[in-house]
Amino acid sequence: MNLKILFTSILLFIVSCKPSTNQEPTAQSKLTAQDSLKVVQEVLGVVDDYTLAHNNLDDAKTAECFVNSPELVVAENSELTPNWEVLAKQIKEFHSTVASSQLSWENKKVLVLSLNSAAMTGRFSFNALLKDKKKLSLSGYVTIVLVKQNTRWKFYQYHESYKVVNN
Repeated sequence: MNLKILFTSILLFIVSCKPSTNQEPTAQSKLTAQDSLKVVQEVLGVVDDYTLAHNNLDDAKTAECFVNSPELVVAENSELTPNWEVLAKQIKEFHSTVASSQLSWENKKVLVLSLNSAAMTGRFSFNALLKDKKKLSLSGYVTIVLVKQNTRWKFYQYHESYKVVNN
């Protein structure tokens, strides 16, 4: 059921984003190069904050990178997290099983949508040593839609797909 909701949401999003031939130029084209660069730097900064918090196994700071809103969408390998509270609990439970963690990124690309919205795609690698001495290695791709609330960027929609490299 959750998968059907996710696919329907994605389809509606794609259809609603299709520009008509009569549309005004997008907000992105109205931004200055300096504005766009500032947004890119801020977005990459919040991704760095998320990475550091995740690697430091800091539950609160990791969860703080996500918007605490009913509109939050987090999908991980087709599993949908229903809200921020559940996400925060999942982060805390996962971190409690980890002795050490290393999240890293490649090919990060930021699409500036406006002064207050952007999207990022990239490839990630995640390696962890679990407290039970097992190793966990994941490799995959992520798409993040971010919004700026007041002065802070937050993950508004987060989708990752990965495969377990070894276990």
